[in-house]
Amino acid sequence: MPSLRCGGEPVKELARFMFEAGMLKKMRRTGYPFLGSGGESVADHCFRAALLGYQLALTQEELDAPRVALMLLHH
Repeated sequence: MPSLRCGGEPVKELARFMFEAGMLKKMRRTGYPFLGSGGESVADHCFRAALLGYQLALTQEELDAPRVALMLLHH
């Protein structure tokens, strides 16, 4: 990620990213109409997956738990 500069393009890029990340709270997962009931948002799913992955990675010495959580936040 580029460094922040006031009045520069990197600030616009960060603002755009933060806006899109915030929209994930409102976006419902698309599998529910096919699978049945449920109303989990994309943000809910990513957050829960990151927590589960982090906790599971802590049980495995060879895994980097923070990296696993970060990967799951971006999946």
